[in-house]
Amino acid sequence: MLPLFLSAALLGGIGSSQRMGERSPAFVAGADVRYRAVQAEAWYSAAPKIETGNGWATRLGAEVWSGPISVGASWAHRQTSAWSKDRLFVRASIQHGPLRLLAEVAPDSPNMEARAEARLRLRHGWAIVEPRAWVGTHSTAEEIGGYAWGIETLIGVAR
Repeated sequence: MLPLFLSAALLGGIGSSQRMGERSPAFVAGADVRYRAVQAEAWYSAAPKIETGNGWATRLGAEVWSGPISVGASWAHRQTSAWSKDRLFVRASIQHGPLRLLAEVAPDSPNMEARAEARLRLRHGWAIVEPRAWVGTHSTAEEIGGYAWGIETLIGVAR
């Protein structure tokens, strides 16, 4: 039997982004597990890049919670047939009930990558619906006139 202080979720759905050079909409999936104050998270997007017509992205993160506040890091990977990139992000978040606000920045990014995200985890028993919205900045988005942004709707199960 799993301890009562372990929680986990597995989610899948559709996401769309603007000013990221990606085709939308695309399949997205996520999973998270939390044991006491430590949480790990994985995310996958099948969004191909417009310039190459293919590709995918992943993100793996871990953080430590103290009450409603967390700090941690995530590793993002973007793969296409023409190029790939990896980036380390530092992150912090705050949670109140089902609402979580998350901020990430890549301190060594030549593209000045940063993003803020809002997640609303609506739960009924084992079922979850989690809409997410984010806004981000990177040098390419600024060149074409502003911030990048996206939305996702994920559905899944949780313990």
